[in-house]
Amino acid sequence: MTRYILPLILILCACRFEPKEHAELFPVNESELIYKKGDCIRVKIDSGNYIAGIVLDFSKDEGGLWYGVCFTNYLDTIAPDISTIKSAKLFGRKVQSEIDARGYFIGLDFCFILDSCISSLDEEIKLLGNIKLDNAKIRLGAETTASTYYRLVAAYKWARGRRLLPPDDYRRQFKLDKFRPEEYFYVKEFMAH
Repeated sequence: MTRYILPLILILCACRFEPKEHAELFPVNESELIYKKGDCIRVKIDSGNYIAGIVLDFSKDEGGLWYGVCFTNYLDTIAPDISTIKSAKLFGRKVQSEIDARGYFIGLDFCFILDSCISSLDEEIKLLGNIKLDNAKIRLGAETTASTYYRLVAAYKWARGRRLLPPDDYRRQFKLDKFRPEEYFYVKEFMAH
């Protein structure tokens, strides 16, 4: 029986399985953008609380334009300003790396928000200003998507909840069932000097 299984496995591994449906990415024209990289935004959520994030990326597919926002640890009833965001911490994670001398690199967690969601929330989402980022330090750690206000708030709350406990050591990634890499990293670490 095993002599039949091995050739079958080799055949399956040699075949390339392509997904039937995949998002086709389109070029983004600067004039289409509501926000640019480094734009700091605040979002009003439940009971008048505010959260904040920084636009780090954008992409476009047949569904629309998506803004890659990295949330900060800011949560308060007072609307933040740009200086508050500069002293905040971003949602991220340590990712094990054999290339980096530290043994890991820092990846930031993006929530890709659909432009139609943003434009429908004119009162809830406001631009606070722009900070200059060091693009060489910005790397993707994990991503989620939000096409509605409800999903945006849910993504934020889930990510914040994951950071209530201290993260596990990044070298323990072999314990995938219990490993939790989510951390906070100071915004200042990613700003251009």
